[in-house]
Amino acid sequence: MDRTYGDYYFTAWGLILTLLGTALAAMKTVVTNLIQTGGGGRLKLVSRVISTSSALSPRICAGIVFAERFQRLANARLARSTPSTSSCECHH
Repeated sequence: MDRTYGDYYFTAWGLILTLLGTALAAMKTVVTNLIQTGGGGRLKLVSRVISTSSALSPRICAGIVFAERFQRLANARLARSTPSTSSCECHH
């Protein structure tokens, strides 16, 4: 029997994005239900949620892209400032 314990890993960004996606999917399900059933007077709240989420979505995506590029830039600077051991001549 094959085991998979220890074969999986995740990053903090992956966990955050997964949780955010799950929350947005749950919210979408509730909002869709309220829209399709008439909402029982809650449509004003639904329209507010929709307008808020549609206004924030591009900003969230831009923030994620900016954070990733900033991380790449920081990693590149760190790689340049760290001495490389590959050029070391080792004699055996």
